[in-house]
Amino acid sequence: MYKMYDKNIKTIALILSCGSGSRYAKSLPNFFILQNIKKIPTKQYEIICDKFNKTVLEITIESFLLNKLIDNVVVCIDKNHYSNYYEIEQRIKIIQNASKLISPLCLNSTDNRQETVRLSLNYLMKIFDGNSKILIHDGVRPLVSQNIISSVVKSLDHYRAVDLGINLNDSLREKIKKNNNTIKLKRNNSEFKSFQKNKYNLVNRDNYYLVQTPQGFYLEDICNLHNIYKDYAVTDDISFCDLSNINYTFVRGESSNIKITSYNDLLFVKTLLKNQNQLKNQEKYKENNKFYSDKKNTQEDFVDLHFEYRIGYGFDIHSFIKNSITINNLEEKIIENNSIIIGGCKIPSTYKIRSHSDGDLVFHAITDAILGTVSGGSIGTIFPNTDKRFESASSAEFVKYAYNLLNSFHGKIVNIDVCVIAEEPQIMPYAYQIKKNIASLLDIEMNRINIKATTSEKIGFIGRTEGIAAQVVCLSKIPIKQ
Repeated sequence: MYKMYDKNIKTIALILSCGSGSRYAKSLPNFFILQNIKKIPTKQYEIICDKFNKTVLEITIESFLLNKLIDNVVVCIDKNHYSNYYEIEQRIKIIQNASKLISPLCLNSTDNRQETVRLSLNYLMKIFDGNSKILIHDGVRPLVSQNIISSVVKSLDHYRAVDLGINLNDSLREKIKKNNNTIKLKRNNSEFKSFQKNKYNLVNRDNYYLVQTPQGFYLEDICNLHNIYKDYAVTDDISFCDLSNINYTFVRGESSNIKITSYNDLLFVKTLLKNQNQLKNQEKYKENNKFYSDKKNTQEDFVDLHFEYRIGYGFDIHSFIKNSITINNLEEKIIENNSIIIGGCKIPSTYKIRSHSDGDLVFHAITDAILGTVSGGSIGTIFPNTDKRFESASSAEFVKYAYNLLNSFHGKIVNIDVCVIAEEPQIMPYAYQIKKNIASLLDIEMNRINIKATTSEKIGFIGRTEGIAAQVVCLSKIPIKQ
């Protein structure tokens, strides 16, 4: 039995980060005690990426935010850790798709994972459709890959639940209490060794696998199972399907998808992460030899790299041409229903802008601001007004050029602040559409764009309604060699 995929139903990632980390605290080396550290940070808030001061939980959250198949991410945290989480949340807001992250679910500290999940699911049932897909993931598995996330989501198109795991490569033995049995091992029908079976029993590892997260479900299904079997002790959510005889599929996991339980686990994952970053950077900087590239970045390009932040400034000013005609050398008549282009938006005006291109001064200033972040010159030198190829050209093409140049450096726009200075026309009624146009061109969220307008208080060139100006400040982040 399975449910068919409905494209209108959302896919949610529930990240569990409510544990107190008691096992982790016991695993800490003696120097923590020797240094008299009174408050030991819980493992999910430990720094795991030294270059960026990113925590375990932060990297885990970003992995799900960056996956195109995930619509919303919900994090369940200990209410006493809210200040730690708030710092993470503020840093995450600068990455693309950060709007997917909704307010955290704050619970009392507990090491009872099962009850944490049950309370979280009951809460999610109040704000999401019960037919939503949901992936339940441990916040201390930061190296979950995009391939794993996508595979689990897609498997839910045809199955009610999805388990994730890896085969055992090492020998497996079961601890036993009996100490009076002797076992003989055979190979090719001949005895080769015998020993006292006083501690362990050999187990066929082919019959077992190690469970990982995320596991996938439909929200209403798994919520009902948690409530029905709340008095049953289980260690993972797929076990409820076994209790209810619900068929589920299996997706192969990855050995790197490690759950951090002890301090040694943390050190091991930090090493893996560092090695991954070095390999990524080697590949990325091989591609950076050319000045201009049409290749767009994927959001995975921005995870765990070392960035520097650069500010670019753009300014453009144009004079007006009055939309009027002279009748019999005496009377001047204003031509109505004309417009000027600002931020890709046609705005009614009694003036025209004197310009070689379409005169979109906001797009001109944005172009210069982006170019400034990569030391890419200026719009005047790249698209000179003496070149007939750019006569009446769409200024959106200038912005695209600057944006593609930023992409060739694997850079990312953090935010853009636009200020238009004019007595006429009124800009703010069109601010939303201007923001929408800019967001579409630069592939960023609208909340990263700010539009302002002011006058010059009737002073000077602009105050006499002889022209219009725009200023733009752009903040970009660009990866650099480590």
